[in-house]
Amino acid sequence: MNLDQNQVVRTHNPDLEGLIKLSELDKIIGQLTDVIQCEIPGHIKALEDDFVRDQTKLRKFDEEMAALTKRKKSLEAEVDDTKSKIAKANQKLPEVKTNVEYRAIMKETENFKQRITTIEDEQLALMEKMEDKEGERPAIEKQVAEDKAKLDKLKAEKTVELNSYNESLDKANAERASIIGAINPAILATYDKVRAQRAGTGLARVKDGSCMACFQIITPQLYYQIRTTDEIYRCPHCDRFLYHVPEPKPDNGEPAKGKRKKQE
Repeated sequence: MNLDQNQVVRTHNPDLEGLIKLSELDKIIGQLTDVIQCEIPGHIKALEDDFVRDQTKLRKFDEEMAALTKRKKSLEAEVDDTKSKIAKANQKLPEVKTNVEYRAIMKETENFKQRITTIEDEQLALMEKMEDKEGERPAIEKQVAEDKAKLDKLKAEKTVELNSYNESLDKANAERASIIGAINPAILATYDKVRAQRAGTGLARVKDGSCMACFQIITPQLYYQIRTTDEIYRCPHCDRFLYHVPEPKPDNGEPAKGKRKKQE
């Protein structure tokens, strides 16, 4: 990756010129790293979260339906068991010898019949609920399939993008290695230390007497020295190395401010 030569300020100090090139390159490396490590994984995770959420919804739906089915079978078994108890109670009737025994059996039988009525009411409500819910599954299943298709498509696309970004990052890191070899090691070490402490920026431009990174005003003397010498100075507020970009000179061919061509 080659830097835009218009972004590089030419000075008579090779270390400062190297720092300016390095700072621009580090911005590019930072942007590439953010895309590779944060932006692309973030996009993928968002769709993964959707997929997992809808998968969970489908699983819970199936678990609920399984519980309803289990309850339905349990009620059916209880009805069969209760009917069996009624049949056994009726078999005892011919052997009854007293009215007390007869009334007891009839009372027991009546209780069994009431229990069956209660169970049948629950069975009816349960079947209605199951019928209503069965219609919901196709929509949930369809959403899971759509989520999976979107996720697979995005992963395929982002894999291609990642390969391209990783290639650009490798080139940028190689270019960085060639640049730092020409910078004074002590200056480079300070630059990297400050960059690590100051949001990835170890160098800043000065304009109108202010550091354009921390936006603090520097002294007029320091501002003058930065503009008129090739020495390397640091911001007294944020410790970043500072450089100055001269303002473009006005084109002498243009009419002076305030003058207009006479209209005929």
